[in-house]
Amino acid sequence: ESSADPGIGGAPDQQPGPPISLEADMARIIEEQADVIAQKQLYHSQLMLGVAALGTDIVSAKQSTMMVASALRSGNTPIATDALVKLGDAQFAQVNDRTLPYRFNSQISGLLQGIILDAISQAYSSQPDKITEAQLMLSKLFASANVEAMRLPKEPPRFQAPAFSPEPLRLAAGEAVEQPK
Repeated sequence: ESSADPGIGGAPDQQPGPPISLEADMARIIEEQADVIAQKQLYHSQLMLGVAALGTDIVSAKQSTMMVASALRSGNTPIATDALVKLGDAQFAQVNDRTLPYRFNSQISGLLQGIILDAISQAYSSQPDKITEAQLMLSKLFASANVEAMRLPKEPPRFQAPAFSPEPLRLAAGEAVEQPK
């Protein structure tokens, strides 16, 4: 026997809520896949750097991903722009031999942008019109980060320690060098 009151024994009839906006739906997709997106960012950035440095750390990648989702939901693009532009900053402290690629921050940011675009495109794979609209929305969001990244100085960062030199190190006068026995 079933109860006449759906609140006691059965589930109440669920009314569909108001339709969710595309921005909010995209933010939901990004948030649900934030860990996977961050892992992909780590993997691809490590491939780009090779042995020169560690790739984007997982915490920064996930935080930047969540900031993009937040910017989509709230319309606050400066927060996402700042996160994307500074995503590669951590690698500058690791590498002191000028092996980082040119315009590194824009390259690392571009990786994350591509990974997010791919995640959204896969989520809407059965709805080509939504893919196009979503890509346009993301392109507008990413455009401000791309412009800002291009405003960064063109020359490589100045490091605290000197770069490697082809000249061998010389000892100051008066220092003895021990020869191996």
